[in-house]
Amino acid sequence: MNIRDFNPANLFRKQKPKTEPVPTNPQIRDGFDHPFAQTFNKYNPLEHNITLFRTMREAIPFLNVAILKRIKLLGGFEFETYGNKAVQDVLEYYRDNIRIINQFAKGLDTYIAANADSTFTTGFCVSEIVLTRMLNDVYGVKLARSEDISFVKDKDTGQLLLAKKEHTSWKPIPFEYQDRINYLAFDQRDGNPQGYSMMYGLPFVGQVLIRMEKSWENKAWRIGDPTYITVITGGVDQDAADVNDMKDQLATRLEQVMQVRREGKTGDIAAAIGYGGSIKIETLGSSDTVITEEIPVRTTLEQIVAGSGLAPFMLGLSWSTTERMSKDQNDLIVSNVNWERTRIESSVIRPTLDMALLFNGKAGAKWDVRWDEVNLMDEKEQAMAGFLDAQRVLKLIEAVAQMLSYEFIDEQGAEAYLINEGIVKSKMPKGWYKKYEGRQFVKEMALTLLRDRDNGKNKKTKINIPMELTS
Repeated sequence: MNIRDFNPANLFRKQKPKTEPVPTNPQIRDGFDHPFAQTFNKYNPLEHNITLFRTMREAIPFLNVAILKRIKLLGGFEFETYGNKAVQDVLEYYRDNIRIINQFAKGLDTYIAANADSTFTTGFCVSEIVLTRMLNDVYGVKLARSEDISFVKDKDTGQLLLAKKEHTSWKPIPFEYQDRINYLAFDQRDGNPQGYSMMYGLPFVGQVLIRMEKSWENKAWRIGDPTYITVITGGVDQDAADVNDMKDQLATRLEQVMQVRREGKTGDIAAAIGYGGSIKIETLGSSDTVITEEIPVRTTLEQIVAGSGLAPFMLGLSWSTTERMSKDQNDLIVSNVNWERTRIESSVIRPTLDMALLFNGKAGAKWDVRWDEVNLMDEKEQAMAGFLDAQRVLKLIEAVAQMLSYEFIDEQGAEAYLINEGIVKSKMPKGWYKKYEGRQFVKEMALTLLRDRDNGKNKKTKINIPMELTS
């Protein structure tokens, strides 16, 4: 405390302790809280093998990278509150500060990424909006393991309810407060409430790829650390005992030479044999034909890439493709991303933030989510596109200035045209086209608007018009 702020009267006042908000008891239970949880949870009434999907993601790096790429493609977003600053402040506060229980992280972006990660992997994600114990605010959110979730029917209404699997009972227990549970699934089919994993059609293909990788490992061991076969034929005057002794001596010497070579040195093997005998040493499998692997590997990877919903180049694969095919792939990816954004907004973002607005006295406020534009171009293409767009804007402004100088159009019409084309969005100084400084000022207005649009900013840019340009 600053000494200038000290007040002796405060010494006799009863200070109110600062209290942190206390959460209600979450309905989602942790799956690791019981030592026998994994044993009793082997029974899984859901149709899909979630454990298999997690194993596939761990064993096949392409699938893990594909899921991370799909999450990043969701991008960021801004809130549109139609001029209601109070609602904007509430939404942005919870976006940046909402707690994620059992994680060392916070924020709505992290919460969305975790939901998407689980949905791509297991087919669905269940999370809970946890309120404070006083029921006066949103304390945070908590994500559940998909393995711990099931579906049950309400006996009275027949409506499906989300339920949790308790370790002490084989019967799933419905969540008491269903309105606090968020359920996200991107791919639902045939009336099945459970979503389909991105890897749903890939277990067999993944098994084939893993089998091929195991064969490569075995071949590497065979070539890198080979097994030797030694065949000894005794001479004319040698019996079985002599050949057996020679075999033991040769095996010992061969082992000594291999040990010397592992130490970075060299060694030789010498052996004596009777007349008419022979010694033959060869590598096991050296006469086998090596199977061509490029075609089967590519065929397998093509199916995995198709299942990921991404273009090959996004997974580091350089396969020949025409420009038209590449554009079609990009359009399909953008369409998938927009669908996933719609599901996330309706199933995760809106239920969570609407409840936060309710407790902050802003229930029923109008607001929307404005997602950033999906951009699949690499940095070089983005830079080139931005450069060409800026050139187009500058040349268009020069053309309009020339038409004004020749009095082909008036200033009011030129201003309306530039605003309609999205070149500028505010009133331009009068007579701007007559001076070099005026034309440069309008160009800077246009480039500023272009940069803000590329950076995903939807806020209006305030530009101060110099006084000398208004005269």
